[in-house]
Amino acid sequence: KDLNLGSELRLELESADRVDIIMAFIKKGGVRSIESALKKLRERNVPVRILTSVYLGASDKAAIDRLVEEFGAEVRISFDTNSTRLHAKAWLIHRDSGFSTAYVGSSNLSDPALGDGMEWNVRLSQIASPNLLRHFGIAFEGYWLGGEFKPYDSTNDAEKLEEALARANFKT
Repeated sequence: KDLNLGSELRLELESADRVDIIMAFIKKGGVRSIESALKKLRERNVPVRILTSVYLGASDKAAIDRLVEEFGAEVRISFDTNSTRLHAKAWLIHRDSGFSTAYVGSSNLSDPALGDGMEWNVRLSQIASPNLLRHFGIAFEGYWLGGEFKPYDSTNDAEKLEEALARANFKT
């Protein structure tokens, strides 16, 4: 079977010490395709932080809830349907060993994108591209702390997310 981003991520996440993800869309099938890796991360108490938005209403609330509730991910969402145009798709896989990696490309967290979709992604290593990985890490941290992306609690913010996704979807 050909390698795809999903299979690469499942392998890479096995040795992660921390994972930062910025993702335009999060779909149920995408979470399902890497759920074994997500379970292992939770079992090892590996922190997973995810930035996403409600842009185009394309994400599945159930998928975001599952990431939070079942896999212990810390999720921050830009609820702004007027100005946010998050289109980034990147995985920063931090390793204390200094062998961190990143995947940057066109794949959202969806089953086709992680499987057999026509996507282009590039793998970067801290060893070969230390400045790029440092830049991505700084940018992610800036978004994380910047205030536009709000912490998501699946219990208290569920209605807010549903409404924002519906509003954003209505605009398309």
